[in-house]
Amino acid sequence: MKIGQKIIELRENQGLSQAALAEKININRSVLNRIELGTRPIRDNEIVEFAKFFNVSTDYLLGNEKAPDAHPDLPPLTPRD
Repeated sequence: MKIGQKIIELRENQGLSQAALAEKININRSVLNRIELGTRPIRDNEIVEFAKFFNVSTDYLLGNEKAPDAHPDLPPLTPRD
């Protein structure tokens, strides 16, 4: 499964729209849409932001782990003001 598909799955499991997730991680919704579709490469810092928000490891998002277990070194992302 590609990273965009994993983000879709994680987002939908939390009942979030693209707009809601984009707002929570402070990226443009159209950028999120292109990441999910695989038409825009995801940047390293964005991978970290998604991992923090979903409380999964970056390795899971990158396809190096099969289970989306929480990564102890990544604290959950807190909302920005």
